[in-house]
Amino acid sequence: MAREAGFKWPVALTRAVYDRYVEVPPALKGQQDIQGRLHDVLWMLWANVRTGRIVGECGEFTILVRL
Repeated sequence: MAREAGFKWPVALTRAVYDRYVEVPPALKGQQDIQGRLHDVLWMLWANVRTGRIVGECGEFTILVRL
């Protein structure tokens, strides 16, 4: 999925990021899915890398998700 978002190298998420932003909260089950949420996180990460807001192996960026 990282390749689909534009990455040419491996991407890793911490368990905390996955649990908080990728895993679908109970209130949104049936409305959202893990693949869509993961794609959104990876796409926003790639957008921040492309624009130079993140440089190197680690970085931070802002993403808005329904919790």
